[in-house]
Amino acid sequence: KITVWNENEPNNFRSPDYRGEEQCVEIIVHTGERSVLEKIGKLNDIPCPKPTFDVICQMEDTKSINITRFESFAKINDFTNIEDLLTNFENTISLTLETLVTKTQAFEDLLNRDSFTTTQTTNILNMFDQLVNVTGQIKVEDSLYKSVTNKLLQFLDSFSAKIQIGSNRSISFEYENMNLSIFDINFQNESNEWCNINTNKYMNTIIEINIQALKKQVIQSKNYRIVETIFSNFNLFPQINITNFGVPLSYQIANFTTIKADNDLIRFQIQVSESLQSYNIACTYWSFDKNNGSWVADRGCRFAGYVNNYAQCYCNHLTHFAVL
Repeated sequence: KITVWNENEPNNFRSPDYRGEEQCVEIIVHTGERSVLEKIGKLNDIPCPKPTFDVICQMEDTKSINITRFESFAKINDFTNIEDLLTNFENTISLTLETLVTKTQAFEDLLNRDSFTTTQTTNILNMFDQLVNVTGQIKVEDSLYKSVTNKLLQFLDSFSAKIQIGSNRSISFEYENMNLSIFDINFQNESNEWCNINTNKYMNTIIEINIQALKKQVIQSKNYRIVETIFSNFNLFPQINITNFGVPLSYQIANFTTIKADNDLIRFQIQVSESLQSYNIACTYWSFDKNNGSWVADRGCRFAGYVNNYAQCYCNHLTHFAVL
């Protein structure tokens, strides 16, 4: 017995002949050595309001099983995607670029799904954290390596938009190499000019976002997801011969990557010891386009001096930042 989707349905095909909800089918065939699934089998059309990894079909359709002929199908493999990924990570990851490329592709494939439960998210991010740890052990700087780390960063940006948090407004995930926090917001309900984000794990970092400036950029009646990531290291930002004065951090609105304003959208403070304050400090942001990934210091992010040994950085867009 095998469960399959009708080809092109429900993923990317809609027809007036179909019912409004999505559909699953269960096809029962003989599995003899010479049998093929394209032969006549029993097909049971089962309504499925929202398929997920946990529940694909709710078997509530009481009509009799029909005999039908089908010529093409797409086998459901959503149950095994994460399981296969977990299995692949059980063994020690070898320190090669080829390994990084293969496992990065596996993460990218997961983005074909609409959403992930909290449990799935925890498992996936745990594996992602392992891979981040491996990237820090490869001491090379070439285009392929930076392409892989860029893809991992972009995966994390896209994945955060797909995490289910239920009725909660926010949720956090803490790992060795990063601390990811997401919270949903409706700017129509926010009256403060600046919103302060408390980062429990990284007490030497303070982040504030300009709510009023963002209101001018978004549809206020809609809900948005703000994603904050504070990294423990620069493993995903490979650049040799740079001086790191603090951890890199990311601040973004999920699925809203082009936001930019005339005024400052974000200001962050990173503690810098007095002995290092004589160095030439730069507030930078990460560009995926330049040199296949590099830190950029220009008008998009500016250094505004020190307050109580904290370097002040003001930026007019949301992305990945660092103090160098």
